[in-house]
Formats: sequence, structure tokens, C-alpha cells
Amino acid sequence: MYDTPLILRRQTWSKDAAGNISDTDRDRTILCEVKSVRQSEFYQSMANGLKPELMVEIADYRDYNNEQLAVVGGVVYRVLRTYKKKTVLEIVLYGGVIDADT
Repeated sequence: MYDTPLILRRQTWSKDAAGNISDTDRDRTILCEVKSVRQSEFYQSMANGLKPELMVEIADYRDYNNEQLAVVGGVVYRVLRTYKKKTVLEIVLYGGVIDADT
């Protein structure tokens, strides 16, 4: 059931005339279903030095626009990979160590 809010965050960086770099976050919220990471995926990623922590599923793959970050339950995760199944999209997330308020 797609009832959990998922914030998809796109970060962009820009440089002003003085050479100062600033970043801008653009957030948009959609609904998802939170699932467990598959055991095979967990061990495969761990072999590459990554630790997938969460998998979310969204009903329509067109709702995802290659955002790099996702916020679930107030925790910011990085997107490890996506997998499209017909119109559904699975998004595997890792690194949930950043508080969303920072």
C-alpha cells in the first residue's frame, strides 16, 4: 500500500560571479511503500563497500526524475539503484545517517 511519504530531493550546485559555490535542494513529495532490501542485494552491495538499508516502491516510474537523495521518516538516504517493473519503480536506498533537518 502506497501510504508512506517519500521526499525526493534533487541537489544542484551553481557558481556566482565571485566564484562562490552554493547548493540548492529541490524537494517534492510522493507516496511510496517501504520494503526490505533483498538478502542477495544486501550481500552483493556489501561486497562493493555499500550498505543498502531500505527499499521503497513507487506506483509510477514517471514520478522519479533521477533524484540523488530521498527522505523517508525524517532520514536522508542516497539512491543506490532503481529497478523498473512495468509501471512500478523500486528504489534501493543506503546511508541513512543524515538528519533531514540539517
